[in-house]
Amino acid sequence: MDKWTKANTLALLLIVGLIVFKASTAPATGHQCRWDKCPYKGIQEAQYKSAVTNYVGEEGTDGWCIDMLHLEYPDAEYEELENRLFNPKKYQ
Repeated sequence: MDKWTKANTLALLLIVGLIVFKASTAPATGHQCRWDKCPYKGIQEAQYKSAVTNYVGEEGTDGWCIDMLHLEYPDAEYEELENRLFNPKKYQ
């Protein structure tokens, strides 16, 4: 693996770990956000991974990670979610 791939793999593992931690401590009301057409409204934390995979497709893609981050940070703008994915050191 070259350095770029190792860094992306590490970032992905960190994000997934944060999502798992956040999901284990989140309230049981289901996903709520301000986006009217969000396809994940009301889903429970235990369903996040399967719901995103069903909606976006292949696990681990940029789109999949962005949607998982949206579930973790439902009030964040898309640009912030991209920054969290591609510049994780900025948010540590």
